[in-house]
Amino acid sequence: MVKATYYFENGSVKEQGFFKDKKLTGQWVSYNLEGEKTMIANYQAGKKVGKWFSWKNNSLKEITYNNNKVISVKKWNEDTKLASNKE
Repeated sequence: MVKATYYFENGSVKEQGFFKDKKLTGQWVSYNLEGEKTMIANYQAGKKVGKWFSWKNNSLKEITYNNNKVISVKKWNEDTKLASNKE
């Protein structure tokens, strides 16, 4: 496997992930200019798989892929109530 890191012109990290046999593989993470995560993606042999997370403004989108096909999409925002097992 080869780790790849791509940068913005200002030198901050734009994207990081791995290649195997010249194909995207494993987890890839994208960042904005401020260094905040904007996307967590998963690949297997160049195909989109598993859960992806995309942050934009005050919302989070969870996209589930199987063999490059979208299986489901959930959108979360500040108003979404989350259950917690912490008191």
